[in-house]
Amino acid sequence: MTSLFLTNTIKPLSKMVAITLSLGWLTAGSVEAASFTFSKIVDTNTPIPGGGGNFTFLNTPVIDNGIVAFGGQGSNQQAIYTNAGGMLQTVVDTNTRVPFSDVNFSSLDPGAIDQGNIVFVGLGNKPNPLGGTDVYGIYTVIGGVLERL
Repeated sequence: MTSLFLTNTIKPLSKMVAITLSLGWLTAGSVEAASFTFSKIVDTNTPIPGGGGNFTFLNTPVIDNGIVAFGGQGSNQQAIYTNAGGMLQTVVDTNTRVPFSDVNFSSLDPGAIDQGNIVFVGLGNKPNPLGGTDVYGIYTVIGGVLERL
């Protein structure tokens, strides 16, 4: 007797739920496709600022409020660049001295950007007769000032 009661109660309830869900979809607001505008920032036909030649490799960019930061390479040079308002600039490159070190950066990888301030991972190779000693760290460029975290 109990199973007959549950069967008779559940069937009408499931129909009511199905009808309610169907009506919900019909009365929901209209669905519109989002629109996006894509702009080319840089590609392998773009000249490297202050460098010789075009970019040959580009790292994944980081973006904040229309400012794009990315790692790029070409013609024996590597750097982190920004593009703000269509102006491409070098932030830090392999000619930049690693803070608290006597070597330059040899590898750069942007991690984040916030209001034009950049956090990145940097590596400098410091030759050592007893074995290579790398200078590896997390760095910031805040207000144009390079610092180690």
